[in-house]
Amino acid sequence: MKSNLKQIQKFVTSVFEDQTNKLSFYQEYNLIYKCIISCKKDTLYQYLRSIIIKQTIKGSLFIEEYSENKMIDTFYDHCQKQFNSLEIINQMFTLLNVSFIEIQKLPPLELVGKQLWKTYLFQNEKSKSLNILAKLCSKLLEAIQKDRNDQKIEYKKVSFLLRMLVSLSKEMYEKSFELPFLKVTEEYYDVICFELIQKSTVGEYFKKIQEIYQKEKKRLRRYIPNTTRKKLLDLLINVCITKHIHILKNSPTGLVTLFKRFQNDELQIIYKLLVSMGQKAWLLGIFRQILLEYGESLNLSLRKIKDIFQIYQLIRNCINIRFAFNGIIVFGLENDHEFHIVCDQCFHKILNQTQKVARYLPLFIDFQIQNMENKDAEDIQSIFMRFSDILKFINDKDIFKKNYEFYLIRRIIRNRQNLKWEYKCIKSIKSKSWPALTLKMENILNNLDVSEYEKELYNKYQNEFKYDQHSSRKLTFQFDSGFAKINFYTKQNNKCIKNKLIAPTFQMLILLLFNQKFNGNSDININDNDNDNDNDKNNDNSLPPVFTIKEISDKINIPFEIVKLCISVLISKESPVLIRKSYVKENEINSEDEVTVNLNFNSNSNVTKIQEIYHQLIQKELKVKNKIDPHSRELLIQVTLMRIIKSQILMPEEELITEVKKKISYKFVPSVSKVEKNIRLLIKREYLKREDKSIRYLP
Repeated sequence: MKSNLKQIQKFVTSVFEDQTNKLSFYQEYNLIYKCIISCKKDTLYQYLRSIIIKQTIKGSLFIEEYSENKMIDTFYDHCQKQFNSLEIINQMFTLLNVSFIEIQKLPPLELVGKQLWKTYLFQNEKSKSLNILAKLCSKLLEAIQKDRNDQKIEYKKVSFLLRMLVSLSKEMYEKSFELPFLKVTEEYYDVICFELIQKSTVGEYFKKIQEIYQKEKKRLRRYIPNTTRKKLLDLLINVCITKHIHILKNSPTGLVTLFKRFQNDELQIIYKLLVSMGQKAWLLGIFRQILLEYGESLNLSLRKIKDIFQIYQLIRNCINIRFAFNGIIVFGLENDHEFHIVCDQCFHKILNQTQKVARYLPLFIDFQIQNMENKDAEDIQSIFMRFSDILKFINDKDIFKKNYEFYLIRRIIRNRQNLKWEYKCIKSIKSKSWPALTLKMENILNNLDVSEYEKELYNKYQNEFKYDQHSSRKLTFQFDSGFAKINFYTKQNNKCIKNKLIAPTFQMLILLLFNQKFNGNSDININDNDNDNDNDKNNDNSLPPVFTIKEISDKINIPFEIVKLCISVLISKESPVLIRKSYVKENEINSEDEVTVNLNFNSNSNVTKIQEIYHQLIQKELKVKNKIDPHSRELLIQVTLMRIIKSQILMPEEELITEVKKKISYKFVPSVSKVEKNIRLLIKREYLKREDKSIRYLP
């Protein structure tokens, strides 16, 4: 055993003295393995520990003779030798580490060597008196400063020594090197940035900062430890941008000016730099502020408008600004989706501050269409597309629709030469907006074409024109939507009283039935006639008529369900024109219930309006529990998901699921897993995108 230990001592010593090679390394491995198996592990551990202590003390003696001029070279040579030796020993005694050191929770041999190296090199009385650590860090800072001044340094040596300091003690590294390094860096770049911002424009300044930032990132990759990476980059952002934020933003060549002058090339450089620095949010804030400032100026201008030409100029500027900012995003900000969202949100807010924009947009397009003689087809099409792009943000589309139809009709009456442009304009509006907006406009133009065609046919074949060839149009009467005036008669104190009512079509038919029976006159007019002689009816002593619900349905030929709803309105507290004389169930209307005239009904006003039943029909339809197959259910969930997320753009997933369940509860209540399954399906199809715990709509 003693001979084995001596041989191990000889091998470890040769490792520290750098006299071993790969061949001897593998030759000794079997011996080490046998020694670890045969001898006591604690004895072997203590023996190896004593050898490492001895060799570490011996290796650290170089600090007594080192030269400050070659301090980095000297420290690199000795420290690398020590660390390589410890690494080889750690590899050779891996079995000892696993079978004994880790189980006994003792410090590994490599760690013992490093701790001793740190103590003898930097923390004993002699090294403290010589101030070794401070001098080494100072030399490292000098080397980095030379690198910043484009002088050659040995990156490998600087990198090793810095990584050595981190591995010996992170706290020692931060206190001795990192803090002085960050302080020197801040002072160095503070001077450079101040000089740059005084001498150059903001665009040139950002170009220089980009060069500085790229060099520092390269430097980080070469030799600065990862622990200092984030701190250094944050310091650069603070020194180069945050300290000068007011000048960079508001100077005559600042970011606000670059945006307003649409300097896409310079904005692209700035965008790339700020994104790489993680400062895109700051640029987004400036972008939003500029757009909102423009919105305030637009609102002020709208208040001061005095003539049509000013309206035209204002709307044209608004359309051009929207187009220009889209160009900035595409060419200057690399088509960034977040900037598109901010731009859309700001324009939506700007254009809906007042209803004047919705009123003036048709006037702008009217001016454009009337003055198309000197314009190219491409220019006109471009104007239409920009115009329709603005229209999609308008909330008051009904106001726009009304005004546009007025100007459209006026243009058609005055001049029909630009009809093809009318079609193209409406087509561009339809492409950016909801189809119902342009339905009436299209019908106006289609009717115009039909009338011209029919006129041509009639002139050509006046004697042979067949009207039955042109019977494609059909009239559909919507009885549930019509209203009529009716005189409804009741009796009080043997006097006939006329009540003026405005009733929906179905209720009107029921009331007419009672009028005819009550007055014995089948020729009562629906129209109100104030000159009717009411005294002729005063002597009529006939009793009020009584009908069952089924009889009413049969007589007026209306389905029982609709009659039931109409009767419920006519006997309600809001307009108690009729009363139930007898009924099967108090809270339910049945076919055998008898209804008669309410003799005590008296209109408190000149004309009483009876409530319509259309909304009741809708509610009833919604409450019907239709049976649908699983595929239809999934389609309904997906459609509802898309409707909700389109309106919100970004929404937390839990809120989205709750809203979907609420929206389709009138059909069925889906499980959370079903909704989540359909969300995943839409994400797979690239309609949606998951961001943390939220879902985003992808246009």
